[in-house]
Amino acid sequence: MRLVKFNMRTMSLAGLLHYLLIFTVPEAGQAQPTFTTNSTGLTVTGYAFSTEFEVIVPEYVNDIPVTAIGTNAFYFCNMLNTVTIPPTVTCIQDGAFGHCTQLQTVVLPPGLTSIGTFAFSDCEILTNFVITGRVINIETKHSPAAQN
Repeated sequence: MRLVKFNMRTMSLAGLLHYLLIFTVPEAGQAQPTFTTNSTGLTVTGYAFSTEFEVIVPEYVNDIPVTAIGTNAFYFCNMLNTVTIPPTVTCIQDGAFGHCTQLQTVVLPPGLTSIGTFAFSDCEILTNFVITGRVINIETKHSPAAQN
């Protein structure tokens, strides 16, 4: 990914979004995330290539933290085997990794506080699921939230 410096004081939110969508150029063969803004940073909404075996979610994009994995962001990424989530991510939304049938390894960052409903549903061979911090809220099918 090619990074270009910009001045946050003179750039509007619309300008920033335009920059993120137009001027972030992927390297050949590299999965390219898509984002939306949220109140604390960026939310990963998907990846351009759903056939990657390993995905490393970026910690920052142009000095803006990636703080969430969005609803269905990796839904049906059938080839995904391993995902690395940075410490800036505090929320994994509903169905984020649903039906990732080849997903085997997920290491959750220490700052993660919330996991949405069906976030890892039908991840049939998920055997390495490591929680390195204290998740406060895990949404379940039968109740609004399961509290630690």
